[in-house]
Amino acid sequence: SEITQNLSLQTRVAYIAQHLILNQKETRKEELINFLFVSNNTLTADLKSTEEYLNKFDLQLRRLPGVSLNVFGNEYNIRVCLLDNLRFAAKISAFWLLDSEINEIKNSANRILQENQIAINGELLKDLYLQIEIAVLRSKSGNHIHMYQEAITFVLNKKISNVSKEIVTLVNQALNATMNEDDEKVVGLNILTKVSSYSFDRENLHYRICNSLDLSIER
Repeated sequence: SEITQNLSLQTRVAYIAQHLILNQKETRKEELINFLFVSNNTLTADLKSTEEYLNKFDLQLRRLPGVSLNVFGNEYNIRVCLLDNLRFAAKISAFWLLDSEINEIKNSANRILQENQIAINGELLKDLYLQIEIAVLRSKSGNHIHMYQEAITFVLNKKISNVSKEIVTLVNQALNATMNEDDEKVVGLNILTKVSSYSFDRENLHYRICNSLDLSIER
């Protein structure tokens, strides 16, 4: 692919992480060599950098017998990593939703937000669409965020909870996805952090979310 030729190390690392997370099969080194147009020596160095990048999210690059690779770690961290690496690399189209499916997400979110008079605009709204798309992709492959029973009820009010539930229900129906109640909570938190009328310590909220996750359940 022309898009993956002559890339910087940072961009190659982002593509490798994205490929390993979203590929439904274990990835062989030869696939990455062909995808990135690099030598085996370059890929070996890139994988070391990829491992360092993944470690920032408490994720591990796991090497399996037969030189296959995958990413291991908590689902919430995997999704945060996916969102982050799109700052450095474009989507690998084979792994992401079709434009028509993304439009279903946009239409569903816009409809429910407007009905409830919740204003989110610009880049914040695009970010919400992307977070929902990631949740759809991961749920379709059987990967879900797991939270403790009482998780984050301390911050989500009834309105935001209902809005996130309605959005998730519509998107699940439209795309035959399987986002669950914990995914609803995360969508609700994503909405909450984007609504300017709510004032709270976002860094502390992220910390409390992480402590609400059942980290014993990993991919």
